[in-house]
Amino acid sequence: MTKAERDQKNLEKKRKMAQVLDMGGISLPISRGGLLKGFWLFAAGFLGWLFWESRGQINGETVLVTMALSLTCFLPAWLWCTGRVSGLPIFPVFGLSFLPTYVIPLWRGGVWLSDYSEAEIATAGWTVAGFLLVSTLIWQQICVRAQKAPAKIFMIERVRSEWILMGCLIAQTIFEIGIYFFKDLGEGIFPILRSFAASAGRLGLFIFSYQIGKKELSKGYTYLFVALTAAIVIRQTSSLLLSTVFATIGVLFAGLILGRGKIPWGSLALTVFMIGVLQLGKVEMREKYFEGEKTFAMGDTLGFFTEWISFGFKNMGFGSRQEGRREDARSVTDRGSLIQVMLRIQQKTPSQLPYLEGATYRYIPEMLIPRIFNKEKVWAHAGNMILSVYYEFLEREQIFKTSIAFDPIIEAYANFGYPGVFVFAVVMGILIGAVTAFSCRVPMLSFGFLFGVQLLAVLLASFNTTGVLVTSLWQSFLSLVGLSLILMKKLPNPLFVSSRAGQRMEAQSEREREREREGERDPTSLQASPTREDLRRFESEAAQLRHERPQRFVYRKGNG
Repeated sequence: MTKAERDQKNLEKKRKMAQVLDMGGISLPISRGGLLKGFWLFAAGFLGWLFWESRGQINGETVLVTMALSLTCFLPAWLWCTGRVSGLPIFPVFGLSFLPTYVIPLWRGGVWLSDYSEAEIATAGWTVAGFLLVSTLIWQQICVRAQKAPAKIFMIERVRSEWILMGCLIAQTIFEIGIYFFKDLGEGIFPILRSFAASAGRLGLFIFSYQIGKKELSKGYTYLFVALTAAIVIRQTSSLLLSTVFATIGVLFAGLILGRGKIPWGSLALTVFMIGVLQLGKVEMREKYFEGEKTFAMGDTLGFFTEWISFGFKNMGFGSRQEGRREDARSVTDRGSLIQVMLRIQQKTPSQLPYLEGATYRYIPEMLIPRIFNKEKVWAHAGNMILSVYYEFLEREQIFKTSIAFDPIIEAYANFGYPGVFVFAVVMGILIGAVTAFSCRVPMLSFGFLFGVQLLAVLLASFNTTGVLVTSLWQSFLSLVGLSLILMKKLPNPLFVSSRAGQRMEAQSEREREREREGERDPTSLQASPTREDLRRFESEAAQLRHERPQRFVYRKGNG
């Protein structure tokens, strides 16, 4: 093989590598047309199902506010699918997460709606819709203005990325399986290991699911990835805290959908159905394993989930019904609803109870200090406990046995009313917009893009107060910083194009278009041979892909 052939082969290899690393660019190389069709199909089917389920059950004013709330939930996804906003779709997924917690319970109504007036229901709906609209506009403006790519970035080298990411996934699997062993290490060490393992596992989960969607992952890695992911999901689900598995499943499907460029309807529908069944049987399982004397053993995984699924089907109406079944065995949508909590808090505040004026935010700075340095620090769920007792959802003795779901919007209103909701909307819009912009025009294996994946996972499990959200994101950031010190290097950004290079590329494209318009005749063999300027240009382009300084081309007789 001659030197010219070797250089050509290396150049093609560099180009291919740059295409692979372009997975995290500002314009993800996926078929947005397929996702846009899936978006319209999902939106039409979702709204059609809601109209059918709620026919004759809700009045016109509730229909209006719920329709507005639905549109604000779909707006970020529409902006992203149509290409008006680029980057990692963090906010679109965040917006769609309000459908099961606010929109569906409000559409379907229920007995609990009779406790509130039409004005109170409309106020709650408009509050959430206004939050989504303000934060969406801020997020969209920040992302649109993010155009410049950094010249150098911290990233994992592509040549060793697969075994590094697989090692991260194996580390999380080992932690999940041996979680009771790691708990014995102490309250200071265990949270650090848990955060580090979860953050590392999310990286491998997203990247590998993306590659599976694009059919780029080898069979061996695919089988190992499926086995490890199944072990993680089973172990997290067996804790009977389904919120812990939402982030894992959400990151998995996010990578798969972005890789395929379309929505896997079959697997997504099956996953949602199984989560609904488990949600319906969760109360009985918690009574048996949390409050009872029976404990879960890894060797009895099959029997454990068989029992859980049977409880879910019985509460759904299939099979034999238990006599004296719990009266509060509600539907799937009621169990995941937050609109009732919002209605109750708005009804009592400030007419019956004064605003908390920041009481639930007071402990957040203390929460950021690792427990290994402050063994007396408060729990991250302190905000949930304060709200549960203050609004009489739970007694003081119950807050350590069970928990009420609150989100940061409800917490913001309980502390400062509508100004608090507006300020939180601005903060969330800036936060998600900045992280999305930070993940634009960088490779998938870079620090900026992987931090965006961490934020996506945290928001998917954000059915808690701001303290949990902030501490989870802070722990994910610190874990990613630790991983970057071990696994990442400062390398040239393959998506960076300097202003001069961009001008040269534009001028070259313009010259080519002019030649096409003029319809030049086929060149002779002398005209077809490369000129001195052509050879210099070829060398300069190859050097940019190699991230090297272009060598000076020496023109000798016989070269052209």
